[in-house]
Amino acid sequence: WDEAVAKIGNNCYATLAEAIAAAKDGDTIELLKDVAEDQNTISKSVTLDLGGKTLTGRLTVDDGMVTVKNGTLVGRLDAYDNANLTLAADAEVQGQVIVWGDGTEGEADCKTPTMTINGKVTNTGDAAVSTNGTDKSGAKIIVGEGAEITSDDIAIYLPSGDLTVNGGTITGATAIYVKSGEAT
Repeated sequence: WDEAVAKIGNNCYATLAEAIAAAKDGDTIELLKDVAEDQNTISKSVTLDLGGKTLTGRLTVDDGMVTVKNGTLVGRLDAYDNANLTLAADAEVQGQVIVWGDGTEGEADCKTPTMTINGKVTNTGDAAVSTNGTDKSGAKIIVGEGAEITSDDIAIYLPSGDLTVNGGTITGATAIYVKSGEAT
């Protein structure tokens, strides 16, 4: 099907949004061509295989375990609520990555979004990777061995939440700025 931009198994979809809506937990959504879609939200556990292509727009994950791999996102990548989001070693974000905490750490309804970065994040003019929330935010960022995070400003900005750096390369006018939260 020539008009398809994404597929799940043998099923093709005209937009990435349609493929996301049709996906079930455990599915792999594969991008078939470069595509620009303003806003896509994932609320289930899936793998987004960019298929070596470029997705231009904003991708939001607000629930589930999501892995983004094998391609480039030009735009913004957000993790909210109970998202457990992984940027694989073969994936790149050209734009900003933000992990949004809800500020209720320690409460029964605590939501803890987690972003694991093993790939490449490059941004200009702002922090490449950051959390956003209050001092009690549950937001977590984990930087893996092969990660490359670069900004001409702040590479990683932690106004709240937790940061664990296991390796990688972090480059910026300020590499890591911890305003509040914990860094390891």
